[in-house]
Amino acid sequence: MKRLTVAACVVMSLCLLSVATVMVHAQPFPNKPIQMIISNPAGGGGDVNARIMAVDVEKILGQQLIATNKPGASDTIGTDALAKSKKDGYTLGYTSSAAMVYAR
Repeated sequence: MKRLTVAACVVMSLCLLSVATVMVHAQPFPNKPIQMIISNPAGGGGDVNARIMAVDVEKILGQQLIATNKPGASDTIGTDALAKSKKDGYTLGYTSSAAMVYAR
């Protein structure tokens, strides 16, 4: 019975500590322009589609999208640049599904 009382006290203490912790305030996202890597050449069908989509994404996020074309090697150059970019959520990619499979 004594062990049950001690266990209950420990659980209650942990619950109270978890409620009493200070909330962490994250920065609003996004708070700077977002880069969009397009793996198609400028003026091509994929580029036009990506730029049309970028206009709607800018309206939704309230932040500018900077389109960067990186064509070549059946879209794998742009996909490789996307894979090697900083992992901070400020880089988007627009590429074909085949390039996503073959890029390392």
